[in-house]
Amino acid sequence: MKVLFLHQKDDINWNILWKQNSVSSNEIKKAIENIRREWYFISLFPEWDWITFSNKNYNKWKTLILFKKNFPDFEFEEIEISEMNLKLAEINKGNKINIRVIVPVEKVLLHTKIKIWKFSFYPAIDWVNITWINHELWFLQELQLSDEKNTPLWDNLDFLSFTLIDFQMDINKSLLYKSKTSIQNTEKLIKILIEEADKWLDLLRFENLNLHNIYWTFWLAWQMSNNFSYAYIKELDNWYPTFKYWKILCWKSHILTVVNNWLWAEINHWRISPETNMICNNIYKDINNDFYNLYRYSFRSFCQSIYNVNEEARFLQIIYAIDALSFLWNKKGKDHRIHITILSWFNNWNDFENKAYWYDELYRIRNKIVHENKTFLNLWLDSNKETMKLWLYFVNIINNITKQRLDSKSKINNYIESCIKNLATNIVNFKNN
Repeated sequence: MKVLFLHQKDDINWNILWKQNSVSSNEIKKAIENIRREWYFISLFPEWDWITFSNKNYNKWKTLILFKKNFPDFEFEEIEISEMNLKLAEINKGNKINIRVIVPVEKVLLHTKIKIWKFSFYPAIDWVNITWINHELWFLQELQLSDEKNTPLWDNLDFLSFTLIDFQMDINKSLLYKSKTSIQNTEKLIKILIEEADKWLDLLRFENLNLHNIYWTFWLAWQMSNNFSYAYIKELDNWYPTFKYWKILCWKSHILTVVNNWLWAEINHWRISPETNMICNNIYKDINNDFYNLYRYSFRSFCQSIYNVNEEARFLQIIYAIDALSFLWNKKGKDHRIHITILSWFNNWNDFENKAYWYDELYRIRNKIVHENKTFLNLWLDSNKETMKLWLYFVNIINNITKQRLDSKSKINNYIESCIKNLATNIVNFKNN
């Protein structure tokens, strides 16, 4: 097993480091006792991933021979302290760690804490009902005050004056180590954290936003008014390095942004229904199969479409999100429109033909934009009106999948086939027109 060896120098600790949970306790304890008999101070740290040692008459060559003799299964690599984080990233590649992340969001106003699934939204302090003293995340204010000298970018940002997203996630240890070695690696880490935070906002977008009230759209998680992205991070497992304590990350992670320069989204209350919990399960549960993957990609694309300032691009992004789900049954032409309509209009079959015609017409608009380079302007169509029709189709598809407990490709296909049998006449009429 590969281990890192730092020679004794001044007050350097962690003289031997390795991948956590990769060695047996009996093997280490026996070797430590043997080395102590050679008049070395040696101690194993509680995290079980490094040993510190020292000797008054330290000799590099003799010490290395002694350790190789007592740790025959270790492949020692001598390194300098300046190389430590990069080398730790190498040996911990693929090793996951659980972290807690807190990210601020602008242009969304909460009046109470919202907790759903594995994440929480905290309202900003208003200095009347909520001050930093009675805020559940009050400790961030103290951290901010103590960090100001070292982090000048905080001078114009009061963390608790924003709505906060609080969640946990698993991340590769190597990313945390690498983030301490260069600006580029810090940027990569904060992008991963903040884009994960933005995914948690998708549920709020789905439940609270649409094109009729686009002026209530809140900003993306990586957007702040000072053009920087922020995240507090703390590891929840017991390991080295300093991320064991709250650490602030700050970076201009995205150059291009889309901002709402008008109103805020105000969410007074949010009813958490069983359907909402099921949507969360489909989006966030760590399951990989055709259904869950397509569901997640489709949902994410749909929720991001509202940030498309180009009207045609927004329309196409929603129709592609719907098309992504249609890969579950792989139909084309009018059969494709029939399946979409069935999945989006529950059991209200009285106006099935009308809804099928509507979607077919929306698809004709899509084809003109894609294949004939048309725009809503030269088609003499109201972009918001047509896009909102698509918006409702997608929302109804998600709600129907949830209501009918359709959580696999086979269940969706069986559901559609059973509906087709009940709609035989209507489908013939639609296909003949």
